[in-house]
Amino acid sequence: DELQKLEEAHKIMLQPGTGDKEVEEFYRRAHDLKGLGTTYGFPIVSQFAGSLCRLIDSPNGRAKAPKALLTAHVNAIVAAVHQKIKDSTHPIGAALLTELVNQVAKYGPVD
Repeated sequence: DELQKLEEAHKIMLQPGTGDKEVEEFYRRAHDLKGLGTTYGFPIVSQFAGSLCRLIDSPNGRAKAPKALLTAHVNAIVAAVHQKIKDSTHPIGAALLTELVNQVAKYGPVD
């Protein structure tokens, strides 16, 4: 259910003309998954969502975040759940997590 909410918020946020309300909803859904991933047995989902939240934690970050990087995070979360990649000991999960974290770091401070 939470995964579907994230995907829906992501689709809406990508539409032309979306505003702060839609982006805030997307952030809220990512933040929910950051907390719930581990609870549901998918700590890597919490890590992916945490990386996404770092990227869009501030209003300035939300405005500047590359949409492709937002989409990459959502796709990683969806793939982890569907492929049952639960943590970063999985080689694909580890590679995805490393790349996303590195990309967020390259993007630099968003404030």
